[in-house]
Amino acid sequence: MITNRVKWIIGLIFAAMLCSWIILAAGGGSPESGSQDMAVKTQAVAPGKGKLAIIIDDCGYSGSIIEKFAQIDAPLTFSVLPYVLYSQTAIDSAKASGKQVMVHLPMQSPSEANVEKTTILSSMTDAEIEQTTQNAINATPGALGVNNHQGDSATTDIRIMQNVMRTIANNKMFFIDSMTTPASVGCKAAKAFGVATAENELFLDNRNSVPYIENQLRKAVKLAHNKTIIAIGHARVNTAQAISNMLSEIHQSGIELVFASQIVR
Repeated sequence: MITNRVKWIIGLIFAAMLCSWIILAAGGGSPESGSQDMAVKTQAVAPGKGKLAIIIDDCGYSGSIIEKFAQIDAPLTFSVLPYVLYSQTAIDSAKASGKQVMVHLPMQSPSEANVEKTTILSSMTDAEIEQTTQNAINATPGALGVNNHQGDSATTDIRIMQNVMRTIANNKMFFIDSMTTPASVGCKAAKAFGVATAENELFLDNRNSVPYIENQLRKAVKLAHNKTIIAIGHARVNTAQAISNMLSEIHQSGIELVFASQIVR
């Protein structure tokens, strides 16, 4: 004999089945399809597929610091100052560690405090500018490209940049505008002479602090999302440490580290 309690339970079961049938009839879908929809909505954004080239400026001032960069397992590009004490050491270290070499060409800036003895100046004739550029290239064997060292004044002077680019073009090299000033005409002059070129988009170490440089590298990764960019650091201990610390994070982001020559167009 069925008790009232059993009848009550059967009624609850029947009511639940009826509600489920009504939901399905109205297009509510099955629990499985609802889970799949939720999975799609919460899926993580795909990592970027861009490329980042890191140039290390001022190579040649120190031999011990350059070795720290040589030990980093990444395609860094060493921009070497000609005629300084450890210029050849930097070139040799780059070649031995599979890094790329550029000429870090000293150019005139408003401040005279850090002018190198081979700096390209506005007072030079066209012939002197071309010869000074050629001498710097000759002093940096194996270099594939050139970027400016300082140059806030020189890179805004179209006459100077035309003579520099004529020499770079004759040597079949590329040019990276360090963008020490937004008024630079470097890339404009390069394109006029058929020189492959690109612009620096971010300085990594305006503050000589490992956490700061790591955060700048994160900015570079964001900028490189689905495109190609160049970032510039300097031959300093903290910059080498920050890059080493960030290699795994950069790799996980999906951004590919490449040489400067792979960025220019």
